Amino acid sequence: MTCREARLRLEALVDGSLEPNWQAAVRAHLAGCLDCAEQHRAASTLPGRLRALPAPAPGDLAAVVMARVRADRQHPELSWTLATLELVLGCLVLVQLSGFAGLASAAGGALRDAGWLLGSSGSTPVPVPGDLILFLGLVALIACSTAHLALLSRGARRRLS
Repeated sequence: MTCREARLRLEALVDGSLEPNWQAAVRAHLAGCLDCAEQHRAASTLPGRLRALPAPAPGDLAAVVMARVRADRQHPELSWTLATLELVLGCLVLVQLSGFAGLASAAGGALRDAGWLLGSSGSTPVPVPGDLILFLGLVALIACSTAHLALLSRGARRRLS
């Protein structure tokens, strides 16, 4: 029997689920192979060592977690802080990408485009690729913030009812 074959059967040997004809072959291999015998010793003592470890979490972990969740719900200002942070982050990204002059130009262009969409007179806007990327990034940020605010308002309605 090779070491590979013996090691494939070590777990079953330790669990007592290895067929009797294989048990003799694996034990014979272990008697002559120090590396596999060490693997067997480690595998045999593992269940006992695992039982000796302290519990990784208290038995009332679910209750502790739920108490923390309820406490966090009593402080919605954290969520509003996150929404404000999203807005500030969006502004910083826009300023970084285009500078203040570019931001003013993009805002003016967006207002012109919005006016055109709402039916006021003027020529059809022609998007510039760079402005289009900025606009799509802004739309994505607005969508993210809107979703965040929707979650906040849903949580507030639950607390009121």
